[in-house]
Amino acid sequence: SYINDLDYVMSASLDGFSDLFLYKSKNRNYDRITNDFYDDLDAVHTELNGEKGILFSSNRTSDIIKEMKLDTILPLDNFDIFFLPYGATSVKRITQTLQFSERYPYLMGDNYMIFTGDATGIINTYIHDLSSGKSYPVSNLDRNLIRHHAVKGYEKYITTYYKDGMYKFYEENIEPNKVVFPAMTQSAKSYDMVA
Repeated sequence: SYINDLDYVMSASLDGFSDLFLYKSKNRNYDRITNDFYDDLDAVHTELNGEKGILFSSNRTSDIIKEMKLDTILPLDNFDIFFLPYGATSVKRITQTLQFSERYPYLMGDNYMIFTGDATGIINTYIHDLSSGKSYPVSNLDRNLIRHHAVKGYEKYITTYYKDGMYKFYEENIEPNKVVFPAMTQSAKSYDMVA
């Protein structure tokens, strides 16, 4: 993710673990921001409530950023969304769900974050209202959303679906206040009954 003409923030894998990195193109070197056994993915440079930092998805259970070596068991928890202000030693947890994952976060404005989630068994688009702390679906798809991208201050966003034997890209409108009620897949219903 672009910070400026020389610096980029990204998720990358080193020694088999996905962590957050700051890449400095002028010197072709990097700073490792996180160094633990959690998966830190989907890094995006952004500004949230006046603080610059990294918006990302992770399966971390700890909000403290410190070097952690793997004991014996890899964490297999679902992914939540976090914000790490630059220079901070702890993350701010934005979402917290136990049964499903949230991925690919982007800020859409000062009050809204868009992300993908699999709560219904199909990956749909969700909005997180930063003022209220509530998340809700804004799409009801018949197939998984593969990827999406949004830009702060722009009401349209780009989505990718696999349809008719090929990947297709679409430009779509997002209505942050329009809540939809996606149907649960049979798999999600079964999981819901067990949990």
